Amino acid sequence: MRKIRFSVLLVLTLFCCGLLTAPAQAAEYTPATSSELVSDMEVNCGSCLLVEMNTDAVLYGQDNSEQIYPASVTKILTALVVLQHVKAGDLELDTVVTASSTFKQGLTSQAALGNIATGEQLTVRSLLYMLLLSSHCDAANVLAEAVSGSIEDFAEEMNETAAALGCTGSNFVNPSGLHNKNHYTTCDDLYRIAKAAYQFKTFRKIIGTTSYTVPATNVSSARKLYNTNALISDHSYSNYLYDYCVGGKTGSTYLAGYCLLSFAEKDGETLCCVMMGCNWLINLDGSRDRLQFSESVRLYEWGFENFSPVTLVEEGSAQATIPVEDGKDADSVELLASGSLTTYLPNDVDAADLTYETELPDSIQAPVTAGETVGTLTVSLDGVTYGTVELLAAEEVERLPPILTHLRSLSETAEPFPTAAVAAGSLVGLVLLFFLVQALRRRYHRWQKRKRSPNNKKK
Repeated sequence: MRKIRFSVLLVLTLFCCGLLTAPAQAAEYTPATSSELVSDMEVNCGSCLLVEMNTDAVLYGQDNSEQIYPASVTKILTALVVLQHVKAGDLELDTVVTASSTFKQGLTSQAALGNIATGEQLTVRSLLYMLLLSSHCDAANVLAEAVSGSIEDFAEEMNETAAALGCTGSNFVNPSGLHNKNHYTTCDDLYRIAKAAYQFKTFRKIIGTTSYTVPATNVSSARKLYNTNALISDHSYSNYLYDYCVGGKTGSTYLAGYCLLSFAEKDGETLCCVMMGCNWLINLDGSRDRLQFSESVRLYEWGFENFSPVTLVEEGSAQATIPVEDGKDADSVELLASGSLTTYLPNDVDAADLTYETELPDSIQAPVTAGETVGTLTVSLDGVTYGTVELLAAEEVERLPPILTHLRSLSETAEPFPTAAVAAGSLVGLVLLFFLVQALRRRYHRWQKRKRSPNNKKK
């Protein structure tokens, strides 16, 4: 009898579950994409890039991802590798370095030289001034050997450093930038390198110095150095001084053209201008217009005049709400911006025209931890992406006990049958149940009859 009752309950349970359950559907989403900011501005150069450094907002780009020869702008990376070793304690700025008998490797008669002699002793500080201020290639080689032991090993470290910064279009074979067909980079990569170097106070101090005197050494009297960047020094070229420029690095070879990577600060904004592959023009008075300087100033002025900082997203601001499955005390959770998003927009752009696009699953499963990353918010305009921030769960949501989770899933994921099907199914179920009950009753009566039969009494 107990087996029969259990069978009835099992049949009814399976019948009910068949009416209530339905398969779950998987959520799909498409990742957001980004593109470069473009402008109608035209610059007379081979390639260039203008970036606001506090936000990495690209204000202008012209062939900035194309491979180019960097000439002596390479020396920014050389200085960066050296300063990283200084920071690590491998050497100090006042460490005395002796020029080896092999340091002139690869130097040509056309190279800018500081007349360093074999066996001459100079401090790392002096060599950095010679490297960045007057662009001496022999100083680059001496530093390379002091840090890595050889030019080849130092070049390998240059490439490792560039790769760690996210550079993907570069390869360096020497610390000076002297021409080699396998020595190349892009404006984008140069910006990454320059930004990393700009974090060092020593680098900023040197590139912002107009002149410097290298103390006398064991074989040479004092040397006077002048900055080759005409935006802050008129020693080499006049009429290019720019009040907001705080430093930079020049470079030139026949194939690279005339180049300048520089920095300018104004009203709390810091711009980096990478100006590569320039030439010079003859003015009406016969003077030459050095475009690496004049075009840099023109691009700086255009950037400062036409762009302003705009906060697109406030840190901690509510941006979306997402359903929570199997939550104990909540069936949804609010999503907050993980940080603020500030960029530089053209002054004629209305912030109300920006597009805010969330990338989220259809729902999330409890338990949910406060601060848990759930998705992202991307801000764009006309296909130009200005930034992305993560969206975090605002609060904790506990999970329902397993039995309650199962019961809720049965009820919430049910796919209702049409009314006629429900009626027919119910009728069939009732008929089957009626015949089952009748069969059980007849069996029960026969069992009772046998029990009262005299043949079953004890003798």
